[in-house]
Amino acid sequence: MHTYSSDATDRSWAPWAIACVAVALTYGCSRTLAAWNLSWPWWIENPSIMLFYGALWSFYDRVLWRRTILGFRLSQVPDLGGTWFATLQSSHDGGAHSNGCIRIHQTWSKMLIEFESATSRSVSRMAALNIGPGANQGLLYEYANDPRFAAADSMHAHRGVSVMRRSAAGQSLEGEYFTGRDRQTHGSITLQRISAQHLDLSQAKTICEEEKKRHERQAAAD
Repeated sequence: MHTYSSDATDRSWAPWAIACVAVALTYGCSRTLAAWNLSWPWWIENPSIMLFYGALWSFYDRVLWRRTILGFRLSQVPDLGGTWFATLQSSHDGGAHSNGCIRIHQTWSKMLIEFESATSRSVSRMAALNIGPGANQGLLYEYANDPRFAAADSMHAHRGVSVMRRSAAGQSLEGEYFTGRDRQTHGSITLQRISAQHLDLSQAKTICEEEKKRHERQAAAD
C-alpha cells in the first residue's frame, strides 16, 4: 500500500494526541514500578515513550480510526475499505459500457486501490481523499493498468487518473477517469459498495446481480 493525502483535521492533531497518551502511559508505568519497588529483568528495557507511541500509532492506524466512541468518530477520514462494483462508460468504441470491481485496502495512513475487469487489471500509485467542499473534494488517484491476455490488441498498458465523489450515505462513488497519451480515452465511472470484505470479480458480480434482482422484485411488488 502507499500513503495518501487528506485534508481531514485529525491528520494534524492525531499524532500529537497519540504522543500525549504515550507520555502519560510511560509516566504511569514508571510511577507504578517505583511505588511497588519493582524492576524489570536486566534483559528487558523499561517501557519508553517511543515504545508506547509506536504501539498506539499502529493500533490507531489499523483499528481505532474507524471507531466511534460516545458518538464521536475518532477520524474524519472516510472508511472506503472493501469491495465496490464498478460500472464504466468509455469514450472508446463509441461509448462502450463495461463492468468490473474495485477493492480498496485502507488504513488511516495508507491505501491501495485495485481494479479488475474481464479485460484488464490496475493498481493505484498515489491517492488523495479530501472531505472539505470544493474542487478537490472526494477520492482522486493515479493508477497503472495492464491488459489481460485475452484483451483486444488495441489495449496497451497505460496510466490514468480517476476523480470521484462520495454519496451522502457513503455507499456509492461517482466520477470520471482519464487515461494517458497512449490510450487517450476518458469516461464515467460509478461505484456501488457491496461488501466490507475484499471479494474477487466473480463474487462481486454475483452479489450485484442478486441485489439487482431483489430491487426488481420489490419494484414489481410495489
